Amino acid sequence: MVLDYGQLDIILKVLYQSSCLIDFLYYSYYANQKKTLEVNPRHPLVKELLKRVETDKEDKTAKDLARVLFETATLRSGYIIKVSLTL
Repeated sequence: MVLDYGQLDIILKVLYQSSCLIDFLYYSYYANQKKTLEVNPRHPLVKELLKRVETDKEDKTAKDLARVLFETATLRSGYIIKVSLTL
């Protein structure tokens, strides 16, 4: 197959656009699915979190641990975390 000057650009543009469309359709399908967070109740971190919350419901370390676990799971799933300016 012999291409004239400029035809390769057109072909690459069409391929790129179709690839973007497929990526968009793939992303939009999964973005609209129900999200599920699975927690292993036998994991040592979850056991420690439960122990801390049972002892003191306002434990700052427990709140921080829960936030880190949630944000890590969110990032690992490919989602974006909203930045909170409150510390």
